[in-house]
Amino acid sequence: MADTPPDRLSVVEDKPFFDNVVLDRGVRVWIGDQEHVDDVVEYCVSGRWARIKTKHPPGHPKAGEFMRNLYGNGPRIKRVSNVEIKVEWK
Repeated sequence: MADTPPDRLSVVEDKPFFDNVVLDRGVRVWIGDQEHVDDVVEYCVSGRWARIKTKHPPGHPKAGEFMRNLYGNGPRIKRVSNVEIKVEWK
């Protein structure tokens, strides 16, 4: 496999852009100048967007934890910015 990351990738197994081989290697995502480690759900480099999970706000009893609905899925925010991807060997 090449060291070039895919243009679009998702961590959700039901999505058509899910690729377990790339995810096992390790993917680091930067949105703007900030690195996102655990909260990126899906990204598209050519479209310049990434979907990220949301956390409870400060002051909430579950502050800092990811939000979840009854089905275990959390709300996602679509961030439009420069998206940079790096795939690493583990």
